[in-house]
Amino acid sequence: MAGLWVTIDTLPQRFSFTGRNEVVATLRGLDEDSRREIIATTVQNVSRELLLRFEFSVLARVELLAEQVIRSLNEGNPLVAGVATRALMELTIFFIDLTGEVEALRGTAPFARLRLMDPAVQTGLAKWEEEAFLPTRIRSLQEGGLVEAKNILTRIDHVVRMDPEGAAIREAYSRLCELSHPNAPSSLAVTSPEVGKPTLTRGRSVPGQPALIMTILPPLRWSAERLVATASKVRTLAREMAT
Repeated sequence: MAGLWVTIDTLPQRFSFTGRNEVVATLRGLDEDSRREIIATTVQNVSRELLLRFEFSVLARVELLAEQVIRSLNEGNPLVAGVATRALMELTIFFIDLTGEVEALRGTAPFARLRLMDPAVQTGLAKWEEEAFLPTRIRSLQEGGLVEAKNILTRIDHVVRMDPEGAAIREAYSRLCELSHPNAPSSLAVTSPEVGKPTLTRGRSVPGQPALIMTILPPLRWSAERLVATASKVRTLAREMAT
C-alpha cells in the first residue's frame, strides 16, 4: 500500500470508493487544475478520516479494557486486572507512538491542504496507515498482505525516553508482564489467601495481593492521563487537516 496518493488510478483503489470507475472517468475528463483540486480535497478528507478512525479504534478498546480492570479489582481478582492493565498500557503506548509519527510528519507547518499534497508527507502517511491498521505478528497474515508489527518493547522504549515518568513506567510494565507469565507474581495473585495478609513460601515473605494491586494502580493512572493528552493531540491534527 505504500506509495504516493496523488494519482488518478491509485487514489480510488486505495480507499475503496463506491463508484470507483466513475471517479476515475470524472478525473480524467477534467483539466489539470480541477483534477488536482478534487484530488487534494479527497486526500484531505481521507487523511482526516483515517486519523479519527485510528483514535476511535484505540479508545473503543481502551474502554473495554478499563472496564475489565475495574471489575476485576472490585471482585478481588488482581491477576486478571494486571493482565488487562498490561494490555491497556500497550495500547496506550501504541497510541502515543503512532500519534507522534503523525506529528513528526507535520513538522512545524500545520496540516493544511498544501502540506498534505507534499509527496513526502503522503508517502509517510501511507506508511503510517499500514502501521496503524495493518500490523500483525502472525506470519501467515503477513504473507496475506498485512505488515509486520513493530515489537511493543521497541515502542515502549521510544515512548518512555520522552516521558518524565519513563523509568518507573518501564519498571511497572515489566512487573505487569510477570502476571501473565508462569512466574512468582502470577502465582501469588491467585494463591494469596486473603487481601491484607502476607504469603509465606518456603520461609520467605513475599508480597501478596495488596502489593500486586499497588503494582496495577500507577500504570493505570499513567495510561489514563496519557490517553487523554494524546487524544487531544489527535483532535488538533484532525482540525488542521480540515482547513
